[in-house]
Amino acid sequence: MNERYLRWDASAQRQLIMIWVAQQLDVTMAELEERVAELALLLPDLYSKLDKLQAKLVLALVRDLPTTTQRILALREALPSLNLSALLAQYPWMLVKLTAEDVQAALARLAAALGPQVNVERLVEAEPMFLLADIDAVLGELQRLMPGKDPVAVLLADPSGCLDMQSAGLKASLEIDDGIHAA
Repeated sequence: MNERYLRWDASAQRQLIMIWVAQQLDVTMAELEERVAELALLLPDLYSKLDKLQAKLVLALVRDLPTTTQRILALREALPSLNLSALLAQYPWMLVKLTAEDVQAALARLAAALGPQVNVERLVEAEPMFLLADIDAVLGELQRLMPGKDPVAVLLADPSGCLDMQSAGLKASLEIDDGIHAA
Protein backbone atom coordinates (compact mmCIF):
# COMPACT_ATOMS: atom_id res chain seq x y z
CA MET A 1 0.00 0.00 0.00
CA ASN A 2 1.28 3.43 -0.90
CA GLU A 3 1.24 6.05 1.90
CA ARG A 4 0.22 8.87 -0.38
CA TYR A 5 -3.19 7.22 -0.78
CA LEU A 6 -3.77 7.04 2.96
CA ARG A 7 -5.94 9.67 4.59
CA TRP A 8 -4.81 11.16 7.86
CA ASP A 9 -7.66 11.28 10.34
CA ALA A 10 -8.34 11.09 14.06
CA SER A 11 -8.19 7.29 14.11
CA ALA A 12 -4.72 7.33 12.54
CA GLN A 13 -3.59 9.93 15.08
CA ARG A 14 -5.01 7.83 17.93
CA GLN A 15 -3.30 4.69 16.63
CA LEU A 16 0.08 6.42 16.42
CA ILE A 17 -0.32 7.72 19.97
CA MET A 18 -1.34 4.27 21.22
CA ILE A 19 1.55 2.54 19.45
CA TRP A 20 4.06 4.99 20.92
CA VAL A 21 2.58 4.75 24.44
CA ALA A 22 2.55 0.93 24.27
CA GLN A 23 6.22 0.96 23.25
CA GLN A 24 7.12 3.33 26.09
CA LEU A 25 5.30 1.18 28.65
CA ASP A 26 6.56 -2.06 27.09
CA VAL A 27 3.04 -3.51 26.99
CA THR A 28 0.95 -5.04 24.25
CA MET A 29 -1.69 -3.02 22.45
CA ALA A 30 -4.37 -5.14 24.17
CA GLU A 31 -2.95 -4.28 27.60
CA LEU A 32 -2.83 -0.62 26.69
CA GLU A 33 -6.41 -0.73 25.40
CA GLU A 34 -7.45 -2.13 28.82
CA ARG A 35 -5.75 0.77 30.57
CA VAL A 36 -7.34 3.29 28.24
CA ALA A 37 -10.75 1.64 28.78
CA GLU A 38 -10.28 2.05 32.56
CA LEU A 39 -9.40 5.70 32.03
CA ALA A 40 -12.50 6.09 29.85
CA LEU A 41 -14.68 4.76 32.67
CA LEU A 42 -13.24 7.39 35.00
CA LEU A 43 -13.25 10.28 32.53
CA PRO A 44 -15.51 9.67 29.52
CA ASP A 45 -15.09 13.23 28.24
CA LEU A 46 -11.31 12.87 28.18
CA TYR A 47 -11.51 9.60 26.24
CA SER A 48 -13.28 11.35 23.38
CA LYS A 49 -10.32 13.76 23.08
CA LEU A 50 -7.58 11.15 23.33
CA ASP A 51 -6.46 11.60 19.73
CA LYS A 52 -5.92 15.33 20.33
CA LEU A 53 -3.71 14.93 23.41
CA GLN A 54 0.04 14.93 23.31
CA ALA A 55 1.42 11.41 23.43
CA LYS A 56 3.50 12.20 26.53
CA LEU A 57 0.37 13.31 28.36
CA VAL A 58 -1.45 10.09 27.43
CA LEU A 59 1.58 8.16 28.66
CA ALA A 60 1.55 10.05 31.97
CA LEU A 61 -2.17 9.36 32.44
CA VAL A 62 -2.08 5.60 31.78
CA ARG A 63 1.37 4.78 33.15
CA ASP A 64 0.14 4.48 36.74
CA LEU A 65 -3.66 4.19 36.73
CA PRO A 66 -4.00 3.77 40.51
CA THR A 67 -2.25 7.11 41.02
CA THR A 68 -4.31 8.73 38.27
CA THR A 69 -7.46 7.36 39.93
CA GLN A 70 -6.37 8.71 43.32
CA ARG A 71 -5.80 12.14 41.78
CA ILE A 72 -9.23 12.07 40.16
CA LEU A 73 -10.85 11.14 43.48
CA ALA A 74 -8.90 13.86 45.29
CA LEU A 75 -10.02 16.43 42.72
CA ARG A 76 -13.61 15.17 43.06
CA GLU A 77 -13.38 15.63 46.82
CA ALA A 78 -11.86 19.10 46.51
CA LEU A 79 -14.23 20.26 43.75
CA PRO A 80 -17.45 18.30 44.41
CA SER A 81 -19.86 20.53 42.50
CA LEU A 82 -17.93 20.62 39.22
CA ASN A 83 -18.32 18.34 36.20
CA LEU A 84 -14.85 16.94 36.67
CA SER A 85 -14.89 14.81 33.53
CA ALA A 86 -15.57 17.85 31.34
CA LEU A 87 -13.06 20.00 33.24
CA LEU A 88 -10.29 17.40 32.94
CA ALA A 89 -11.08 16.80 29.28
CA GLN A 90 -10.40 20.47 28.67
CA TYR A 91 -7.43 20.69 31.07
CA PRO A 92 -5.91 17.19 31.34
CA TRP A 93 -2.61 18.60 32.61
CA MET A 94 -4.33 19.02 36.00
CA LEU A 95 -4.09 15.26 36.57
CA VAL A 96 -0.37 15.23 35.94
CA LYS A 97 0.77 18.55 37.34
CA LEU A 98 -1.33 18.95 40.50
CA THR A 99 -1.43 16.76 43.58
CA ALA A 100 -4.38 16.70 45.98
CA GLU A 101 -2.33 18.82 48.37
CA ASP A 102 -1.62 21.36 45.62
CA VAL A 103 -5.32 21.70 44.85
CA GLN A 104 -6.32 22.01 48.51
CA ALA A 105 -3.64 24.64 49.13
CA ALA A 106 -4.63 26.60 46.01
CA LEU A 107 -8.31 26.54 46.97
CA ALA A 108 -7.45 27.73 50.48
CA ARG A 109 -5.30 30.58 49.07
CA LEU A 110 -8.08 31.61 46.70
CA ALA A 111 -10.73 31.53 49.44
CA ALA A 112 -8.53 33.56 51.80
CA ALA A 113 -7.67 36.18 49.18
CA LEU A 114 -11.11 36.52 47.60
CA GLY A 115 -13.29 36.28 50.69
CA PRO A 116 -16.19 34.07 51.75
CA GLN A 117 -18.66 35.58 49.27
CA VAL A 118 -16.75 34.10 46.30
CA ASN A 119 -17.45 30.55 45.16
CA VAL A 120 -13.90 29.44 44.37
CA GLU A 121 -15.11 26.25 42.70
CA ARG A 122 -16.96 28.29 40.09
CA LEU A 123 -13.90 30.47 39.62
CA VAL A 124 -11.75 27.38 39.03
CA GLU A 125 -14.37 26.02 36.66
CA ALA A 126 -14.25 29.28 34.68
CA GLU A 127 -10.43 29.45 34.74
CA PRO A 128 -8.51 26.42 36.10
CA MET A 129 -5.21 28.31 35.81
CA PHE A 130 -6.14 30.00 39.09
CA LEU A 131 -5.01 26.76 40.74
CA LEU A 132 -1.48 27.71 39.66
CA ALA A 133 -1.73 31.48 39.94
CA ASP A 134 -0.28 33.72 42.61
CA ILE A 135 -3.65 35.22 43.51
CA ASP A 136 -2.14 38.00 45.61
CA ALA A 137 -0.01 39.11 42.66
CA VAL A 138 -3.04 38.99 40.35
CA LEU A 139 -5.15 41.09 42.73
CA GLY A 140 -2.25 43.51 43.24
CA GLU A 141 -1.83 43.94 39.50
CA LEU A 142 -5.56 44.52 39.04
CA GLN A 143 -5.48 47.12 41.81
CA ARG A 144 -2.51 48.82 40.14
CA LEU A 145 -4.14 48.83 36.70
CA MET A 146 -7.61 49.84 37.90
CA PRO A 147 -7.16 51.86 41.09
CA GLY A 148 -10.81 52.89 41.41
CA LYS A 149 -12.23 49.38 40.98
CA ASP A 150 -12.62 46.44 43.33
CA PRO A 151 -10.03 43.91 42.07
CA VAL A 152 -12.14 40.94 43.19
CA ALA A 153 -15.15 42.22 41.23
CA VAL A 154 -12.97 42.78 38.15
CA LEU A 155 -11.54 39.27 38.47
CA LEU A 156 -14.97 37.69 38.83
CA ALA A 157 -16.32 39.61 35.83
CA ASP A 158 -13.62 38.21 33.52
CA PRO A 159 -11.51 35.49 35.18
CA SER A 160 -9.62 34.47 32.03
CA GLY A 161 -8.80 38.05 31.10
CA CYS A 162 -7.14 38.71 34.44
CA LEU A 163 -4.33 36.19 34.12
CA ASP A 164 -1.13 36.65 32.21
CA MET A 165 1.17 33.69 31.58
CA GLN A 166 3.55 34.54 34.38
CA SER A 167 0.94 35.01 37.10
CA ALA A 168 -0.82 31.82 35.95
CA GLY A 169 2.38 29.87 36.50
CA LEU A 170 2.76 29.01 32.84
CA LYS A 171 6.04 28.50 31.11
CA ALA A 172 6.92 30.00 27.78
CA SER A 173 6.82 27.49 24.93
CA LEU A 174 10.62 27.52 24.81
CA GLU A 175 10.75 26.33 28.43
CA ILE A 176 8.45 23.34 27.92
CA ASP A 177 10.65 20.30 27.55
CA ASP A 178 8.52 17.27 28.28
CA GLY A 179 5.29 18.27 26.57
CA ILE A 180 2.97 17.60 29.49
CA HIS A 181 2.83 21.18 30.69
CA ALA A 182 0.92 22.40 27.67
CA ALA A 183 -2.78 21.81 27.64
